[in-house]
Amino acid sequence: MSMTYQRLKDRVRVVEGLYDAFYGMREFIIRDCKGFWITFGNPFKRSRSPAAGPARVVEGNQRSQVLKRHLAYPVRT
Repeated sequence: MSMTYQRLKDRVRVVEGLYDAFYGMREFIIRDCKGFWITFGNPFKRSRSPAAGPARVVEGNQRSQVLKRHLAYPVRT
């Protein structure tokens, strides 16, 4: 998932960067040329080591706030 994100992040509009969701998915969200969101995700196993894994985990309420924020400001094309 990290490689896919690295390849796309400079070529598309990123809505939400790479994150680990509380339900066990590593995901990121982009916006396509028509303004629709596309979510890429892959299951992952949480590591007990703090050195492993991405920088943050997004809990359900935080993700809801991100969705509300982006839905409130639609992109005009």
